[in-house]
Amino acid sequence: MIIPIYKHKLSLIDHADESLAGLVIYPNPASGTVTLCASQPSNVTVVDRMGRVLQHKCTTTVTTLDISGLTPGVYFVRMDSQPTAAAHKLVVK
Repeated sequence: MIIPIYKHKLSLIDHADESLAGLVIYPNPASGTVTLCASQPSNVTVVDRMGRVLQHKCTTTVTTLDISGLTPGVYFVRMDSQPTAAAHKLVVK
């Protein structure tokens, strides 16, 4: 049985459209740390391509994430701030 964890639609945001969704991630691609700039405080989750949660953080409007422990590859940063949710692709080099 699949139980939805979001009551609203989750959308994947292309890098060019990040600012439209209220979250900007830079640098991207990155190594070491990334900076998240959000339009409002939110819950941010970093997941791998299999959907495994690697990091979770409640953020303010500007925060940094330590990604030095992640192996190079593609990850997704999920932002959940009621009533919106979005996923952004993050490339770790």
